[in-house]
Amino acid sequence: MKKKILFITTSRADYGPCKNLISLMQSSKKIIFNLIVSGTHLSKSFGKTVKEIKKDKIKIYQEIDIFKDTNKKGLDDFDVVQNTFKLFKNIFQKINPDFYIIYGDRYEMLPLTYLAYLNRSKIIHINGGEVTFGAIDESIRHSITKFSSYHFVANEANKKRVIQMGEDPSREGLLETPKRVVKAFKEYFKGYKEDPNQILDKTFGDVEGYDDMVIQKNISVQSHCEHHMAPIIGKAHVAYIPKDRVVGLSKLARVVEVFSKRLQTQERLTMQIANTLMESLDAKGVAVTIDSTHQCMTMRGIKKEQASTVTNYYLGQFKDDLSFQNRYLRFISIAKD
Repeated sequence: MKKKILFITTSRADYGPCKNLISLMQSSKKIIFNLIVSGTHLSKSFGKTVKEIKKDKIKIYQEIDIFKDTNKKGLDDFDVVQNTFKLFKNIFQKINPDFYIIYGDRYEMLPLTYLAYLNRSKIIHINGGEVTFGAIDESIRHSITKFSSYHFVANEANKKRVIQMGEDPSREGLLETPKRVVKAFKEYFKGYKEDPNQILDKTFGDVEGYDDMVIQKNISVQSHCEHHMAPIIGKAHVAYIPKDRVVGLSKLARVVEVFSKRLQTQERLTMQIANTLMESLDAKGVAVTIDSTHQCMTMRGIKKEQASTVTNYYLGQFKDDLSFQNRYLRFISIAKD
């Protein structure tokens, strides 16, 4: 039976060096080869370079635009990664390649590698082991190397680095590591599969007219920053002023948990929690404070181990009336300037 091989090109950076390889595989009668064109190849801003591929008379299986902005609000890197997961999931299941060839280290390659791994496709990595100090590409390249079964390197130095990263693949402690990593990532980012509004569906009216603020302090926050996928560790304080009904106390912590288990910025996380509580509970006011450390700046980069970040977001009466803010801040023991 012929082996199925998939190559996904997302930019000139991977198409140029692999053009001859792609042409050879496409002309071979011993394999079933599919080429998918995506990324900057389909962007007008980058010259729509898919035209160059067609000019080379390379047969394209499918064009997939991961930069398409369905919300018309502009894309960030996280949106591109999310689009890549969403748009390519069915592709891997449909083609079901025996081998997936990947060149390089662009950030959109990492979710493609992850999908190939989950599909049980053997990953062939070209140009692993290279070094680009201080750039995100290096971490992505080395991550792809760890997922790959076959390595084609450019020189002896790169070969040595790949071997060093590989350690002893038969060592007991590493045999189940890929499965454990997949399981861990599913737990880290399980918030994407949960709807925080459903958590707040059930409320209670038998509170004998209670209409002052309800505060829950010191809710643990364990998230990951979307820029480096480094942990964000801290605490959240949440308060709301009910109109007629209150929600179970555990639900406040669960809403924090849902939004925390996604790739985040602390500012967005704070606002998402507040806006959801305000809308779902039809509250008179909501206040959210998060105090956390970001390991992207404590373990790397500037390496300021004692630095913490505090964000506040107020809605309704908390925003309009400073007396509510002051009471809230006193309750959570954070002084207001």
